[in-house]
Amino acid sequence: MIIRWPHLLRWFQTQRDGDPSPGNDPTKRILALAADADTPKAFEKSLRDDGIEASWTDDAELWGVLHAETPPDLSIVLAASRGLW
Repeated sequence: MIIRWPHLLRWFQTQRDGDPSPGNDPTKRILALAADADTPKAFEKSLRDDGIEASWTDDAELWGVLHAETPPDLSIVLAASRGLW
């Protein structure tokens, strides 16, 4: 992920640095929006509606990765919780 989408991972990190409270998990927030979206455009709109405007929001391939089911031991949430950037 860091090679293909470094802007996304930096965004995750800055979001965590800004409000490290347990209820503010930007990784889970993004994954939930991606899971709920039926298309990349719907995902982009959901992000915009949620107040997220970033360079990575219109990347259809990234939406596909975030939208796909991932085994728990390979999840982005797990990696982010361990600080594996």
